[in-house]
Amino acid sequence: MSRVTPPSQVEELFYEGQNLRDIPDVQRYSHLSVLWLNRNKIRRIDGLESCFRLRQLHLDNNRISTLEGSLRSLKYLEQLSLAHNELRDLNANLQYISHLHFLKILDMSGNRLCDEVNYRETVLAALPQLEILDCHVVTEEERRATQRTQRTRAAAYNSGKTKGALASTLSSSRGPIIECSLDSLESRGLPSSPQAALRGEVTLAGTKKKTNKVKTAAESVPMSQVEKELARDVRRILRVRKAEERRKEQEESAEYRARYRRQVPTEAPLASLLGTRREIGPLDPRTEIRGPP
Repeated sequence: MSRVTPPSQVEELFYEGQNLRDIPDVQRYSHLSVLWLNRNKIRRIDGLESCFRLRQLHLDNNRISTLEGSLRSLKYLEQLSLAHNELRDLNANLQYISHLHFLKILDMSGNRLCDEVNYRETVLAALPQLEILDCHVVTEEERRATQRTQRTRAAAYNSGKTKGALASTLSSSRGPIIECSLDSLESRGLPSSPQAALRGEVTLAGTKKKTNKVKTAAESVPMSQVEKELARDVRRILRVRKAEERRKEQEESAEYRARYRRQVPTEAPLASLLGTRREIGPLDPRTEIRGPP
């Protein structure tokens, strides 16, 4: 007579090749650590919320199209096999497994998402602790390449954030854009989108108060060397613009004074300003004095 193992002591279950459309009820197996569900017709990963002790989950050759579901509860999962399913959008599906910090082995080969650009780098960026991805060992060179890509993207993000702060600060100012100075910035290898934002939005401030605002906005965000050079060039442009506006004010003031002198010469006698005085003789007592017409 065979001995029946109590459900609370079962650690591994096999449901391979049984044409299952849904994951069977395994809630009563409280100590389940390995679950085999290969070669079925399962479409979603549901019903495993209570299996928090699960270490290995095998779902190869099914019809799974999304990783949304019970995977959020399996935080101690170490191996996940999803080969030959119907997974597509890589970024959308990675958000459901990026919290699995104990995951060491991941297999998503045979899915359409594997054809996306920089597939391995994207997966390793979301799950840097992986040791085996799609039956291939993750090399140290791959890890270093992923780290370099992450640093580049972080620098690009901070660069865009800094340039956005500069553009938003300068957008309320008045004055023309000095194209030659912005062209010189392009030679430094800046991204095209921040340059476009600067060309379309940045105008030059003419007051000391606005210049200080630009310095505060630029210094409030960690900047790389290129970003510091950009902020320095923008400040120089602001100083040039301020000098131009001061010179223009002086010219306008001088022109106004000259025009006033032409209209009212200083050497003209006071009589010419008050009109010619009419000489009249002594009044005749018989003359009727009338008021102004």
